[in-house]
Amino acid sequence: MSEQVAMERMKEMTLYAAIEQNGMVIGTIGWQKASEGEGHIRGIAVIHNRQGKTSPTATLLKTVNDDARSKESNILTLDSTKY
Repeated sequence: MSEQVAMERMKEMTLYAAIEQNGMVIGTIGWQKASEGEGHIRGIAVIHNRQGKTSPTATLLKTVNDDARSKESNILTLDSTKY
């Protein structure tokens, strides 16, 4: 993804990051309102060595869920892409 594409996405959606005490970003998630009552998660990623039991994934998903509900998006969708 180019820097320009990344900047455009940041204008279009809400982004959250999981950051360790040392300032290292270990996970990110983004979402945007898709239609009335519905939001779409555009991406979620957690660095490899923090996946599993100590992963911030559940916290990131809960944060997006709470934010979406506060903006009257009671349905969230997520799809995947091949890499």
